[in-house]
Amino acid sequence: MEDIKIKSIEQLHELLDYVKPCHPLITIIDLTKIEALLEYNHRSISGEFYTITLKDGRNCELRYGRKHYDFSEGSMSFTAPGQSIAVEVAEDLTEGWMLLFHSDLIRNSIVSQRMPEYTFFSYKINEALHLSDREKHIITSVVMNIQEEYEQTDDSYSHELIITYIEMLLGYAKRFYGRQFITRKMVCKDVMSLLDSFLEQYYKAGKYESEGIPSVKLIAKELGYSSNYFGDLMKKETGANAKDHIHRFTIEKAKDMLLGTNAPISEISFRLGFEYAANFSKFFKKKVGVSPTEYRK
Repeated sequence: MEDIKIKSIEQLHELLDYVKPCHPLITIIDLTKIEALLEYNHRSISGEFYTITLKDGRNCELRYGRKHYDFSEGSMSFTAPGQSIAVEVAEDLTEGWMLLFHSDLIRNSIVSQRMPEYTFFSYKINEALHLSDREKHIITSVVMNIQEEYEQTDDSYSHELIITYIEMLLGYAKRFYGRQFITRKMVCKDVMSLLDSFLEQYYKAGKYESEGIPSVKLIAKELGYSSNYFGDLMKKETGANAKDHIHRFTIEKAKDMLLGTNAPISEISFRLGFEYAANFSKFFKKKVGVSPTEYRK
């Protein structure tokens, strides 16, 4: 079945048989009060909204691969405009809330300018943010302030304060994701090992030569991550982004061939996925500081 397209907050409330919205561009839905959603189970909803959802972790089992999540008091997920939200309704109504705001609400604001920093809006659903009780309390307090502003206040400061609270909410989410990466160092190390293994197998299979240097997007997909989550995970663990790690591996293979074989530089460049030797030489010198010929000497 096709996605259900939502164009406005009012349309969303009608779809959910929910109370009339107080604001045309932002709403908070109590997840325990949307029994009408059962009608749309196993379908997808999409619209021009940013969506932030917090579900009570005690109502569902949370896993990361084969491991249980370290924080399971609340599970927080994010979607950007145009992304689909899969409707999966459990037998018992899930406790929690869903904050939705239209992209027009933040247009031309500092939050709109900073949206590229909040990479978690393009994470997969299984890359959700898992909160402690303290973190859940902080997040929910900010959301309640947003709700109070759009429900009870209608003055010249209301819109500005709502934007400020949204920025605060996203700032806390960014901080807590940082904590999540740190508290899961063993998971991070597993990912590093999987990345190294993937690159080695990719190289041995001759795919550097046939398909070029692997992209972050390709590797993330092969390892079961979204590109942004994978990149952020690598950055937090190693201090370098995933692309730097791929390039470092490529340079090490280039060094091995330059010093361990008599192959012409043009052949080495081709085996490492470069169409032209000049491009390889430029790449090598940028990373190593000397040209391939100088390094070999």
